[in-house]
Amino acid sequence: KITALILSAAMLLAMAAGCSPQKETGQPSGGEPKQQPTAIVIATGSVTGTYYPIGGAIANIINNNVENVTATVESTGGSVANIRMINNGEVLLGIVGSSSSHMVYNGMPPYEKEPAKNIRAIGALYPETYQAIVRKDSGMSTVSDLKGKKVGVGAAGSGTEVIGKEILK
Repeated sequence: KITALILSAAMLLAMAAGCSPQKETGQPSGGEPKQQPTAIVIATGSVTGTYYPIGGAIANIINNNVENVTATVESTGGSVANIRMINNGEVLLGIVGSSSSHMVYNGMPPYEKEPAKNIRAIGALYPETYQAIVRKDSGMSTVSDLKGKKVGVGAAGSGTEVIGKEILK
């Protein structure tokens, strides 16, 4: 399923890349205008997370199948950072959790000062499940049992952190 989703996302990316304007850089001997390759950066996440290798796989598919497009990946803080980079025009594409996309589109925290009505989803890669793990001998069995405890909610600035804090509220 993941391979099919990655291939679907790559095809959508390839179609989007094919719609971007190309700069003409001169005439080769055949009379055809020479096109300068379009560089695409895909904002992903930590190199130890899921987004980075998926972004790398998408970049490889684009590089091997789309003429005049060069795709690379950039390791970032994850969804929150990727949304901000897209919104600021620093990157064209980013892997973002659907909850973070929903929050930024609707101007919800942490995006209340920077809503982004100009972003669009081009594909769903996989469902993201939030998991809470405790030691078996902790005596905790529900989220409410975490009240007053020290809890790791994810990397600072990540979608995981944002959602973790929402769950704990």
